Amino acid sequence: MKGTLRILIGEAGHDLHNVIPTDREFKVLEELLTPLMAIKSTSERLSSDKPSLHIVLCCLFNILTMSSDDDFNTKSSACQTFITKFEEEMHKRVKDYGRSEIEYCIGNFLHPRFKGILLNAKTSPTYEPVHEEKTMDFIRDMFRTQVHETEDVEEVSQSILNTAMDESGWGRMPKVVRESTPTTRVLPRNISAIDKELDYWLRSVPKGTSTDIDILDFWKNKESELPLLAKVAKKILRHTDYLGEFRETVLCSRQCHHKCKNLIKH
Repeated sequence: MKGTLRILIGEAGHDLHNVIPTDREFKVLEELLTPLMAIKSTSERLSSDKPSLHIVLCCLFNILTMSSDDDFNTKSSACQTFITKFEEEMHKRVKDYGRSEIEYCIGNFLHPRFKGILLNAKTSPTYEPVHEEKTMDFIRDMFRTQVHETEDVEEVSQSILNTAMDESGWGRMPKVVRESTPTTRVLPRNISAIDKELDYWLRSVPKGTSTDIDILDFWKNKESELPLLAKVAKKILRHTDYLGEFRETVLCSRQCHHKCKNLIKH
């Protein structure tokens, strides 16, 4: 790229060689493209008119744990500074990687690739994995207070925009899941119907491999196998109003990286 730029400037007769980045500066710019593209793709995906609750935590973990990547210490000081400052700015806006919002936890729990694995991901040495059980308690409470086990939830149509977007920047399995704490659950003999489905979902349903799936269509196809959890998916995952404030936060990430780049020292 740098060679082409120099040739084009030379052919055009412009005396701009003094502003062409040096080899070192080009390398820094190329390194910065990786986190910038991850931030950009995250913002685009969560701003699209698609069901998004099921991928919010995945998106957040990927852009907020870039400093935990294996190759972070090999990056230039400028790139490290950008990533560190960006994460600091976003952590001011997002509490506990988004796990403080029950809807995002449910989305991750009901995603066939994750099944709540990010709810247990250790983000600090002292982190206690409590969000998975809280999420299941919330689902149980739904059938006590909001949705009866025999009640039908209004049918939802398949999402119009169900084509997966480029998930190379945000849709990977976050590195921090290697620190996840496995959950051991001992079930009593007499358990409710929703508890049976929760256990079956975690233990027996094969995990998926894709991140940006049509989550509503997935649970529509699970109605006969997991009718109660399918009702939870219909009731919560179809809504976009939960994302209003969060989308503003993600859009602020664009402002964050503009702010952070001013702190980079070559």
